[in-house]
Amino acid sequence: MPATQAQLRAGTAAQWHCAAGIGRTGMVGICLLRALGHGDAQGLIEAAGSHPQNPAQREVAAQFPWQRCSL
Repeated sequence: MPATQAQLRAGTAAQWHCAAGIGRTGMVGICLLRALGHGDAQGLIEAAGSHPQNPAQREVAAQFPWQRCSL
């Protein structure tokens, strides 16, 4: 995630995707936007058509940022 953050801060586009482009993509998107300081990360990701898909993904996104990533 640090490399993607640096890319976005530099003004370069970044793209990530999981198999369906919904659950894991949304989870990572929320975490990335929160790491960049966006207050409504979930709203932005949902507006883009993605979201955490299951309780475990929602939990990770809700708990971010965490001190140590265990994914």
